[in-house]
Amino acid sequence: MSCVESRMSNYGSEESPPQKKRRNEKASPRWWWSLPDAVALSIVARLTRLDHAALSLVSKRHRSLVASPELCRARSLIGCTEASLYVCLNIMPDPNPSWFVLTRNRQLRQIPSNPYQPLRSSSSSFLVVDWGIYVIGGIVNGNPTRDVWFLDCYSHTWHPVPSMKIHGNRNDWCAIGDLLFCRGTRGRILWCEPDELDWKEVKGLEELQESFFCGLRHVMDYGKKVYEPCKPTERKVKYDISKLSCNSSGNIVIFWNTQLEYPEGLELKSAEISLERHQESEIWGKIEWSGVILRDDPLSHSYSLNVLFSAPVYC
Repeated sequence: MSCVESRMSNYGSEESPPQKKRRNEKASPRWWWSLPDAVALSIVARLTRLDHAALSLVSKRHRSLVASPELCRARSLIGCTEASLYVCLNIMPDPNPSWFVLTRNRQLRQIPSNPYQPLRSSSSSFLVVDWGIYVIGGIVNGNPTRDVWFLDCYSHTWHPVPSMKIHGNRNDWCAIGDLLFCRGTRGRILWCEPDELDWKEVKGLEELQESFFCGLRHVMDYGKKVYEPCKPTERKVKYDISKLSCNSSGNIVIFWNTQLEYPEGLELKSAEISLERHQESEIWGKIEWSGVILRDDPLSHSYSLNVLFSAPVYC
């Protein structure tokens, strides 16, 4: 009997869930079940995260290995981690911060958020350690909090950790190699030596800076009453970098918001910029990629979008 005929003959057969489960577990090679846990863990650690998702469906033991915290440690030790860029956004009028991961096709995919994260997370500190992100402190009901939460970036789950005695703050700068970078005004990116703190402008980004000044745009003027006719008016619209960070390639990642004409809503754009030192006192940037990574649903009635945090995590 051919494989097709075999599948066709089994098409109408009925199996209870326990029977299917036993059959799937028996389908695994016998040598797999005889392996010590440490050896099995070492094998699974060398697979990609995409393979882990499929592997967790094979059997209970596979699922247990994929979900174990030891797997993350093993992947880190043997250098099999994969970097993903995580972004925390504040999309008003929703006061709760939202968390996303940047996919391979450069779109933000939402992951579970922490309902207990401070609403005013702009005053929180964010720290990447191993395969997760610590959110430290913040403001709750007008008062600073010492609460600390850990986002496990492998399982996308949140865990409370012992509170700090300190309160965090955040600075919009990043370190790449032995240099510091920060965002300036009018779309500029600045850099300096850590021991000098003499900020200079990254050159070669004039085209990007010009794109922030969009010239005249038709904007709908609603007047004082909702039922009055909308009148399009021309207004000069300009944008600026709202957040600067770096990615796993050692390139700068910047974010900025654009307000679309009514009723399209908001867009979040991003650009990746590689860096090259031409002379001792000059850093030049090159735009490797630029585009829209998140487009807000017009029906959500969001009126502002703020990037609170962005950093690569290896897991």
